[in-house]
Amino acid sequence: MYMKKIFIFLLIFSIMIPAFAETPKKIYKKNLPQGTFKKTRNGTYVQYDSKGKKIGTYKLNNGELKRIK
Repeated sequence: MYMKKIFIFLLIFSIMIPAFAETPKKIYKKNLPQGTFKKTRNGTYVQYDSKGKKIGTYKLNNGELKRIK
């Protein structure tokens, strides 16, 4: 009797969990930075122009690139 209740509880719980899981949201912006981005070892992104000159340094924060330099 108890095993049947536990099994049903686990079955219902496993079905309900994905419904409450938060899905990542894609952020679309109109004016995204232009150029080539390369990820560095420390987790920052460096932006280069078409000639290979460094333009800026960005850090990923909550799905958005925030300029740090």
